[in-house]
Amino acid sequence: MEDEINFDDLNLEKIDSNELDFEDLNDEIEHQNYDETSFESDDKFLEEEVFSNLPQLLKDLTTPYLGRDREIVLLSSIGVISACLPNVYGIYDSSELAANLYLMVVAPPASGKGMLSKARLLIEPIHHYVKVMSEFEIEECDNLNDELKKEGKKPSVCPDLEVKIIPGNVSSAKIYKHIKNSKNGLLIFESEADSLSQMFKNDWGSFSDILRKTFHHEPISISRQNNDTFIEVELPKLSLVVAGTPNQVQPLIQSRENGLFSRFIYYYFNEPSFWKDVSPKGQKINANKLFKESGKQLLGLYKKLLENSTKIEFQLSDSQWNDFNQLMSSYTTSMIFEKYEDNLPIIKRQGVIFLE
Repeated sequence: MEDEINFDDLNLEKIDSNELDFEDLNDEIEHQNYDETSFESDDKFLEEEVFSNLPQLLKDLTTPYLGRDREIVLLSSIGVISACLPNVYGIYDSSELAANLYLMVVAPPASGKGMLSKARLLIEPIHHYVKVMSEFEIEECDNLNDELKKEGKKPSVCPDLEVKIIPGNVSSAKIYKHIKNSKNGLLIFESEADSLSQMFKNDWGSFSDILRKTFHHEPISISRQNNDTFIEVELPKLSLVVAGTPNQVQPLIQSRENGLFSRFIYYYFNEPSFWKDVSPKGQKINANKLFKESGKQLLGLYKKLLENSTKIEFQLSDSQWNDFNQLMSSYTTSMIFEKYEDNLPIIKRQGVIFLE
């Protein structure tokens, strides 16, 4: 039996980092001549053509990265940007669709999916702008009501606070209010999926039905006797960007039958994450600075779209629609003849996601 370590006997205060000889430590470790190039992953990365043809904003964000990191940056950025395009729509099956997407990145712990968290910086300037403008509007309303009260008149109802980002651990009642107050859509951004999954375990916190309806911009409503609450939103808009391990995601997406499963874009990988140089010298770019600067550009675009007097319709060419219909028809027909009808909702919602 190995001797137990008594930490009280260790005089840690006398240890000087300058006295640590990492070369001696390395000599004691039996090395094999392996590196990340020796590991062959079965996963294939996106073609280089995808990245070379990106809009400049996305190209600037993805160029500093390679492999898995680059793809996570691309997808998470697209997911965030989908909440930042007011007055832009497309027509799909005779209905208007906004750009809002649901993205789920699934991978083992400490596998590199943390790159997704950088994308949140893209929307923070917009979140701050929306929040400040809303606070100013509320303050003006409060000041006006003070004057009305002095004159003995009935005060007006002031608007609630509007934001752009909401956390995943929000109650179902509160998310109705957030969506109601949002003029141009919201983003739920969670780098740990269990923040969302935990809410789904509570009757008062589960809002799976809201997510399913909001995906298609279907009207949502709630009526409660407490506080005589009635909330109705005719055209809800919501984007989701979530990352987690398979165990974290399972409570959130329990089955394909409730329809939430088919509404997500999934990016899954299961491969080891090799060690990288984490020293200051090993950081080739300042990721925070890169995403913050791009966030400022996105805020400028957001303001321009808000100022448009008319909405902008995103259109595909006739040849693009023909190619799309042929491809999706072949998938659908294959599932029917192979007796995989359970997969049909997934394929059909992938068509919606395609245009979004």
